[in-house]
Amino acid sequence: MQIGDSIKFIYDSFCSELIMVSHSELVCNGQKYINYNMHTGHILYVKDTFSLPQEIDIKDHLIDSVKEINGGDYYLKINKTHALPL
Repeated sequence: MQIGDSIKFIYDSFCSELIMVSHSELVCNGQKYINYNMHTGHILYVKDTFSLPQEIDIKDHLIDSVKEINGGDYYLKINKTHALPL
């Protein structure tokens, strides 16, 4: 995924396409994650071994803090000022 690319996020019947503006890396519990910063301030954390699809269902993958990352393939940290619907 490159800067300027978009991902479609799905949550129940809500759907939103967000644009990635930057990325970095994070190691959490010995696992490397790529942080994709979206134009809304949301941050998508994706395990470096996970192949990111064009559409991603975020139900049950929402977190408030990186402390909640526990080995799953991906997580979305919501920017409270741009909360759901995405």
